[in-house]
Amino acid sequence: MSNHTLRLSLLLLFAGAVLAQAPTYQPVATHMQIMQAFIIPASDALFALGGQTPASDKDWQSVQTNAIILAEAGNLLIMRTPKADNGDWKKFSKQMTVAGAAALAAAKRKDVDKLTGDVSDQVLMSCEACHAKYLKKK
Repeated sequence: MSNHTLRLSLLLLFAGAVLAQAPTYQPVATHMQIMQAFIIPASDALFALGGQTPASDKDWQSVQTNAIILAEAGNLLIMRTPKADNGDWKKFSKQMTVAGAAALAAAKRKDVDKLTGDVSDQVLMSCEACHAKYLKKK
């Protein structure tokens, strides 16, 4: 067996092992259900900070939790990319994840100004960009 054939065989063996270990998942919720169950309540909680600053560590933990929900909801949406997508769905979903991560970082610092300013705008823009392309008008 040549050196090239041996390397190719090892590569295929390794690739097979990696694929065998790849996690499988079973989507249960639709895009709209993810929005209604996770994204809307979590973003509403963050947007509400403009009128009510968290007073306690428990309140700040709630802000962090909502930021995590937003970030991970973006990942859930990426896992449900529409078949006829040209890449925008993943881009917009990633923007949601990045916005949620920014919200989490600001919440850990207890930075209300950042949360109600740049981060709030970032969350809103990720929603609006996706909705402009994918939300069906009634």
